[in-house]
Amino acid sequence: AASRKRRLANLEILIQEIEKLSQSVGTFSEERIVEQAFEAARDREAKMPSSKRTLDEYGTALRSEEPFKSRYEAVFRKNA
Repeated sequence: AASRKRRLANLEILIQEIEKLSQSVGTFSEERIVEQAFEAARDREAKMPSSKRTLDEYGTALRSEEPFKSRYEAVFRKNA
């Protein structure tokens, strides 16, 4: 349960960082923005996992799981 809670907390931090970068959508690729947000999230949260596998898994979660999915789409789709 603790790991699920931590994962949700990490996803929340990551989506916040993506939202902060929303003005860069259109200038940078979606992938680059997610990578940059992940770097910022790691700077902000020492316990943030740093593996490429976790980044991929978190990216998938943000695109497919609520409450993150609609927030993620709001950032990237409003500029689509």
